[in-house]
Amino acid sequence: MLDLIINGYTYNVPTNWDEVTLGQWIAMADHAEHLDHIALLSVFTGLSVEVLANLPCDQVKTELVPELTFVGQAIDLFECPRPEVVTLGGKELVRIDDPGRERFGQRLYMQQLISAAMERNGDHWQLVAPTLACYYAPQLHPEGKWDDRHVKAVQALVYDMPVVHAYPEAAFFLSGYVVYRKPKASS
Repeated sequence: MLDLIINGYTYNVPTNWDEVTLGQWIAMADHAEHLDHIALLSVFTGLSVEVLANLPCDQVKTELVPELTFVGQAIDLFECPRPEVVTLGGKELVRIDDPGRERFGQRLYMQQLISAAMERNGDHWQLVAPTLACYYAPQLHPEGKWDDRHVKAVQALVYDMPVVHAYPEAAFFLSGYVVYRKPKASS
């Protein structure tokens, strides 16, 4: 991470894929067509493009731009290994290795989630956070139970996970529901 100070506030800007959160990666994917350096800094800092574009040059470190070259390096999130430890909200959770042994409510929730995504022809990354929240919510629930109302709160925590952990973890759970198509190679 690189610290970027703007108007007295410090922003942590990732310098490699391991430091990019799921939320940041989704924002990058959603804006891929218009992702210049200012838009990228907007994703990483949460500041608007307008604010960043109008900052005096001396307020933005020029040495920051070379640190963002990792974004141009391809990453295959399906090739990333599942993390040994799942961390959500600062808590280390027991990794789930057999979703079939989880709760019936989770199974129904997942079926509804997948059906809704298929109906709207949703993108795969839209399933990552709700999938992980569905399966890991009981470990964060005060009573240790699965409650679909609690899933939304846990989903917000998932967006702060490193994308290189969240994506392969979700792909593991989704493999029983979704068949992935690899993008065709450009000619």
